[in-house]
Amino acid sequence: MKVVHRYILSQVLIAALLSIGLYVFVLVVGNALRGAVGLVAAGQLPWIAFFKLLVTLLPYVFAYALPLGFLTAVLLVLGRMSSQNELTAIRSAGISLYSISYPIFLLAMLGACIALWINFYYGPKAKSDYRSGIAMAVQENPLRFIQPNSFVKQFPGYVLFLGSREKDKVSDFWIWELDEQNRVKLFVKAREGNFKYDEKANALILTLYNGSGEKKSDKDPEDPQSNALLTVFFKELTIQLPLDAIFAAARSEKKLSMMTLPELIEHREMLAEQGRYTERIKTQLQIQKNLAMAFSVIPLMIIAIPLALKTSRSETYFNIAIALGLALSYYFLMIVMTWFNTKPHLRPDLLVWLPNIVFLILGISLFLKAARR
Repeated sequence: MKVVHRYILSQVLIAALLSIGLYVFVLVVGNALRGAVGLVAAGQLPWIAFFKLLVTLLPYVFAYALPLGFLTAVLLVLGRMSSQNELTAIRSAGISLYSISYPIFLLAMLGACIALWINFYYGPKAKSDYRSGIAMAVQENPLRFIQPNSFVKQFPGYVLFLGSREKDKVSDFWIWELDEQNRVKLFVKAREGNFKYDEKANALILTLYNGSGEKKSDKDPEDPQSNALLTVFFKELTIQLPLDAIFAAARSEKKLSMMTLPELIEHREMLAEQGRYTERIKTQLQIQKNLAMAFSVIPLMIIAIPLALKTSRSETYFNIAIALGLALSYYFLMIVMTWFNTKPHLRPDLLVWLPNIVFLILGISLFLKAARR
């Protein structure tokens, strides 16, 4: 009996570690493509900082990779054992499915404990550090914002373009100033110029030479009838572009998904004192969501046992496809439950447990059916 338990435990654990590693890699790459890669391609983020940010992101994606990795491991190991008649031999020796599954249940509880630790501390902290890390890495060298042959749109109210750049000198420089409706109200172009970073003002200082500017009507810049262009020529013009607005997001109030458990509890109590019940429910929903996703390891592993016996397939791609299908179904239900976060009377903080309950009931019923065979 102990030999069987050790064998199953070691096989599932090894498969889980490999699967988690695979999913972590995929999720990190996906998040990087969505966020930091664009800055690297534009030359606004150095490669060293980019790889440091990827490492920072690991705990956050681990929270999603862990349940998926354990689910895949059970499907792979039990699917292979079933297809090779190993499980048939073990059960013919009088060992029940309950006993065979004992080490898997232990791993499920261990995985849930690890997921709790990650979801309530390391995951939110990693997401927050990643978000602020991008801003800090770019802010360390703000001159990277000015790249040749590209439109620079990071400065609120401005669009910049330059033909070429050599260190701090630029040529063929164009700048558009926009109004609140993103309509052009001022256009300036210059043959050459230079720029520098003013650390005290936290701004880029552009000094343009030998250029011209066109100013449109402030009331309606797009109305050709009331829009007599005012054209000016200059030998030297200085423009200050503040960086505070660009990095304001990194210093703004934390999102709920970036708060650790103590921060969420403190935020919830503050909202309760202020009588902001809807916002308080959203905070409570985030706490329960983190808790429910941590315990998702258990129902997912339980439902994986009878499915692996049913399919009896040893192919890795087939079992990964099943795991992804189950995980996507679970996360879809979880997302649907969070849609009720603006309706506190429906108690979305309790509804968020519905995916776990559905998968647990389905898993137990399938497991009991498989155990009776």
